Amino acid sequence: MMIIISSLFLLSFITNILYSINGNLNNSKISRILLIFALLGQTYLILNGKILIESKTLESNLFVSSWIVGIFSIFVLRKYIKNLYTLFISPACFLLSVPIIFVGNLESNVFSNKILILHVMSNFISHTLILIASIIAFLYIYQHKNIKMKIINQIDKLPSLSILEKILFLILCISFPIMTLGFSLGFILSKEQIGTYWFGSVSTISVISWTVFFFIIQIRAFFGLSGLKISYYSIFGLLTIILGYIAMYYLELPSHTFL
Repeated sequence: MMIIISSLFLLSFITNILYSINGNLNNSKISRILLIFALLGQTYLILNGKILIESKTLESNLFVSSWIVGIFSIFVLRKYIKNLYTLFISPACFLLSVPIIFVGNLESNVFSNKILILHVMSNFISHTLILIASIIAFLYIYQHKNIKMKIINQIDKLPSLSILEKILFLILCISFPIMTLGFSLGFILSKEQIGTYWFGSVSTISVISWTVFFFIIQIRAFFGLSGLKISYYSIFGLLTIILGYIAMYYLELPSHTFL
């Protein structure tokens, strides 16, 4: 069933891409239906105890994160983006729900305590929201280019710049406190595990990411930063997060050794 759920997320994304290309509303409706069925499938697994919200495995936490993000999109993003909201949500939910498919035993890769579980959940939820914000930022830049070049047929298919800017900033404001929580819990966890506050390569990159989004929100709130600049800075912030994951998992830098 987990394979079916991930496939529904992927198909939802593909059908909305078709809608973005040809403007056929039927594709948009199908995309929304596929997303809803995927979320219903996740709800069934969670309510029946197949997947625990307070699970001790990384893959289960990612799966639950995709469910939370999907529910969030229906009640928040759909109001602003309407037919296009699955274009942003479905790929994020797909990426978060896929890892659990490749795990035979959900009790493997056990987290040591609730602080670590909350730390990981906060990071993945905030980073997923930032990924969604970055997709919207790309769309903002694309729409801005269409308006500047007066490409009318493309302008009509996409939301206005004001709507894109509003939803982009809203997602950043929601994701930032969650990111701050995950970031803070990481230091608390290090104190608990090794007796001192750990600071290394990945945490340095995390500080950079946190600082980028902190200044985006502050400058936008107090100095009216333009939507175009917010879009570019948001994408840069996402790139710093991706760099952090690369450093943590592939470059074998001295990070998270206390886990």
